[in-house]
Amino acid sequence: MKLKHEFVIKKIGDHFFAVCVTSSATSQQMIKLNETGAFLFEQCKESFDRETLTNALLKEYDADRALIEKDVDRFIDSLRQNELIDEE
Repeated sequence: MKLKHEFVIKKIGDHFFAVCVTSSATSQQMIKLNETGAFLFEQCKESFDRETLTNALLKEYDADRALIEKDVDRFIDSLRQNELIDEE
């Protein structure tokens, strides 16, 4: 999988935002994220899959693998629902 558009992550106060910077995008998008979402968005700058994101979170956070997998699944589902990824 890969993101359809290029995003930059910005922190404003205590909040993170993914801002679409692709000039060819049909609409400019800005997505509010929590810290984990911002971390995952950063991991999506290259091609990614569920396992890659899961392993990145396991390295970053001390959490149960099953819980992390559920979080990754929700994150990927959200990207799909918002039509932000190309499935390869």
